[in-house]
Amino acid sequence: MGKNPNAAIYYIKTLNSPQRTVAREVAIDGHGGFISEPAKVILVPWKPDTGIVFEVSGDHNRVPANPKFLIPRSDAPFKTTSLRYCDARILTVEHLLAALYGLGITNLHVIVEPNGCIPFSDGSSEVFARALLTAGLREQPGAKKRAIYLRKADSITLEGEDGNILLEPIKSEKMMISAHISYPNPIGIQHFEYVHDENFFCLELARARTFQFKYFKDLETTREKFPGFMLDTWRYINSNSIIYTEQTFITHLRWANECVRHKVLDFLGDIKLLGFPLFASINLYKTGHAYNHALINKIWDQFDGALNV
Repeated sequence: MGKNPNAAIYYIKTLNSPQRTVAREVAIDGHGGFISEPAKVILVPWKPDTGIVFEVSGDHNRVPANPKFLIPRSDAPFKTTSLRYCDARILTVEHLLAALYGLGITNLHVIVEPNGCIPFSDGSSEVFARALLTAGLREQPGAKKRAIYLRKADSITLEGEDGNILLEPIKSEKMMISAHISYPNPIGIQHFEYVHDENFFCLELARARTFQFKYFKDLETTREKFPGFMLDTWRYINSNSIIYTEQTFITHLRWANECVRHKVLDFLGDIKLLGFPLFASINLYKTGHAYNHALINKIWDQFDGALNV
């Protein structure tokens, strides 16, 4: 017998581990990455079964972190992951959300300045992970986490022009990712294997920075185009983007394969919009936010928007 095309591919399972929030309020200041404006978030402990909720300071508009409020790629600033509800916009949420996924935080109230900017910091999740760990994490034993699984007989392939995402079932309570990218030099072909674990996330993924510049002309031109980026440190060691010319990296890399690691970081941030961890074996081939958004929308649609923490 063939598969029923209307059968559910994913299912939700309650885990033995408790939900988690931050132990105390913590603030993070900085600048937006793509606009030269101050950015600040206040991370506030939140009660069980509420998920991740953004709030714009002053007008009390709340934007839940879920795919329903994704700004379409055609309208999203600089093709990032951003959210919108009514007049409230929350810009570039993926690196903060990746830290929340990485540290297993289930419930959090995120207060954002009226401009909606999340601090870009060094283009990774490190500043958020450090702030959360410094504030401490608090278990919420009265409520259990839940996770999304694939049914045993199913695998999912999401194809695009150049790349694809393949999801296959997994027996353990883990997310396993094999990521591949291929770009012209100097990035070239890169590969990274990731088995999700909080320690592995902090040590091997959280510090992976974004890469935006295909060509670096000169400091003044680049700073004018991207006013929020830190571009004037010696040799760009601490630049908050990986800068490269046609032949070589200008930025000092943290890992030889930092670019593909950042692709995995972005994937975790985007998947966090589902509210639950996704337990599957995942192959990412030449993917980015567009692929990630298509996947989470596909999963969200199966549950008819009924995914709650």
